[in-house]
Amino acid sequence: MLPPCLCTNDLFYARDYVDQATLRAMLLTSWAQDKSKTLKMRGFSTVMPLFTRTFLQLKERQLQLQRREPYVRSAIITVLVLIAYFMGYGLDELVPTHVTAAVIGALWSAVTVLAVFKDHWQETRSSFWATLISGILGALAAVIYLIYLPPNMGSLAVVIGLSLLLSQILGFADRGRQVVSTLLLIVIFSHLNTSPPWLNATMRMGEVLLGAMVGLFGGYMLHVLPVIRAK
Repeated sequence: MLPPCLCTNDLFYARDYVDQATLRAMLLTSWAQDKSKTLKMRGFSTVMPLFTRTFLQLKERQLQLQRREPYVRSAIITVLVLIAYFMGYGLDELVPTHVTAAVIGALWSAVTVLAVFKDHWQETRSSFWATLISGILGALAAVIYLIYLPPNMGSLAVVIGLSLLLSQILGFADRGRQVVSTLLLIVIFSHLNTSPPWLNATMRMGEVLLGAMVGLFGGYMLHVLPVIRAK
């Protein structure tokens, strides 16, 4: 017996509604599966070129290592860094202030070589002058801070900001970090020893000059001698 409120036509329409809902659910499931497959194929097609490029890059690096150029270049840079290190250490030994200062100063000369030495002679010359000017700006900023300003982070922040701004005005925006590095290094040395700020600044400039000259010499030899360009 059917309930009094439910007749045969009602059952027919209810069954038809259920069949339509089931059909919609099946269509939605099928669309979702097709979409998932499409996304997976797109991801696969994106990953494959990435693997191909990586493989080609590794193959290119392997071919480069089969030539003598990378080894000669690495040996030359290593020798230049060592020369600058010992020259900087010798300079600091002439004016002994602190045993730690000599080591750090020698390392600063070695780092300057890496900042100056480039693969092309024109770039090396430009980097040489830019490095010297950046060192001078940093040294002047450090002396002004250490002599005329109170030793706190507020004053140091103002000097750093003005140094970066001055670097941009003079056209050395790409060397602003080097200006700040020289400034901070001189401030560090002033805390390591009791030497006057002008002496610390002069010593740091001497180390920068030595490293820059060594880097310039290496760039000139790279330009003159064809040993690097030989395959």
